Amino acid sequence: MRLSREENRENYNYFLRQLTAKGLIDRDRSKEHWGNIPIHVMEIECLYDIYEEGMRLIDLGCGAGNIIRYASFIGYEVKGVEFDTRFEEHLLRYDVEFVDIRKLDLNILSEYDVVYSYKPLKEEFPKFIEGIKKHMKEGSHLITPEYSHK
Repeated sequence: MRLSREENRENYNYFLRQLTAKGLIDRDRSKEHWGNIPIHVMEIECLYDIYEEGMRLIDLGCGAGNIIRYASFIGYEVKGVEFDTRFEEHLLRYDVEFVDIRKLDLNILSEYDVVYSYKPLKEEFPKFIEGIKKHMKEGSHLITPEYSHK
């Protein structure tokens, strides 16, 4: 059963409390990598609004799995790609590939309806996004904090 927007928001707040309690959210470490920065309600609502049954989502730089967790609650079939193996124990229930995304075969993006990425390559991000767009299937969605493309 698909969650309502209100249920989504409640689950989001609960999840953030759990991440904080486990020490997985640490804003001081955000300069090291982005995996500790939580998702925002607006991103979850965007995922909720565009969802149609059977959609697939890939999160490039999935960190602790915030987006793939919520996307799976909504109903998406999810896959994550992450470089930092410290998150592995939190991602066991999901299909996650541990690889440097600069070495990822971007041809796999054509299999997904939604590509999400929270700036995993800070300085290289604009170039990375251009590569992503070239490999996405027609009509798919790209969601990032500063860029949206369909």
